Amino acid sequence: MVKTQGFPHWVILKPAMIMENLVPPMVSNMYPSIAERGRFETAIEADTGMDWIAAKDIGAFAAAAFAEPKRFHGHEIDLAAGTVTLPGLAAKITEATGKTVSAVTLTKEEALAQPHGELGYTHETWNGNRRRTLTPVCRPHRALICLSESKKRSGS
Repeated sequence: MVKTQGFPHWVILKPAMIMENLVPPMVSNMYPSIAERGRFETAIEADTGMDWIAAKDIGAFAAAAFAEPKRFHGHEIDLAAGTVTLPGLAAKITEATGKTVSAVTLTKEEALAQPHGELGYTHETWNGNRRRTLTPVCRPHRALICLSESKKRSGS
């Protein structure tokens, strides 16, 4: 929709999973099983890497796009700061908090029985992908390099 509205400059930033969703108050909505049972309960397989980024990094990239609108115009850019599996993430949370957190892969039936039901089960589609985003991702400190890579991929 943005592309066809006649804006003089536009860029679409596509951030990965947002790290702040792992801390209160968002974690209670995004991953209620962490607070309730100390574990991620998803349909995501243990070996599926997921991209993550902090909100401040998204903001830094957006600020760069606003500061140089001509340079970023017409690009769609995936943003991530790192890739980690849910068991890896659980281990990092355990280390940081001292509270044991684990990750459990639910069956389809178990996932559909959860409060988010069908929505939660759609995460199963990420299984087998190294990353949530399937295109190369940009880290905020590499904004201009990523823009160059984006231009090469799109042929512009």
